[in-house]
Amino acid sequence: MRARFLILFIVIVGTLLAISLFFTSKKEAPRSEKTTKKASLSLLVPGLTNRDDVYKKTGTPFSVVTKDDRTYLYYETKNSSFRDLIVLENGVELYAVENIFEDSELSLTSVLRSYGNYGTYYSEGPFVWYVFFEKGVAVETDEESILKVLYFIPQKESEFLANLAPELNLSKSSPTPEVLRP
Repeated sequence: MRARFLILFIVIVGTLLAISLFFTSKKEAPRSEKTTKKASLSLLVPGLTNRDDVYKKTGTPFSVVTKDDRTYLYYETKNSSFRDLIVLENGVELYAVENIFEDSELSLTSVLRSYGNYGTYYSEGPFVWYVFFEKGVAVETDEESILKVLYFIPQKESEFLANLAPELNLSKSSPTPEVLRP
């Protein structure tokens, strides 16, 4: 009788343990795992990629903001202080800004060598943008590392200056001119 009671007790405790492990191991993934982009934004083609293709290739955005005919899709990155951005105009990608982190294989030297002629633009702070107008690519750098990549519809410098530079707060002149040394 005691043996049956002991076996029944072990079976009940084992069943309860198995049930509790089952329910505790099925925790919902953290929000950042759900909304982090699936692929590099370089897989999108500004001017051609539509909203459905963006969602298929990059997943669900962290945040969506609509202003006039533009939709701003913000994606979490591995650093919660930074967000990647895809901008759609009338449902088609206009441009995208991707943050680059230390573990990236992308180097300033290789980009400058690969893309050729560029224009230099400045944003707030000590950062410089190298813009390859005919390639539809720009990189923000601290002169050592690439910090961001901008993908846009290839265009002439005058079009870039009129269409994208103002929205991205880029200018041809440095906001912090270098001080001349005696």
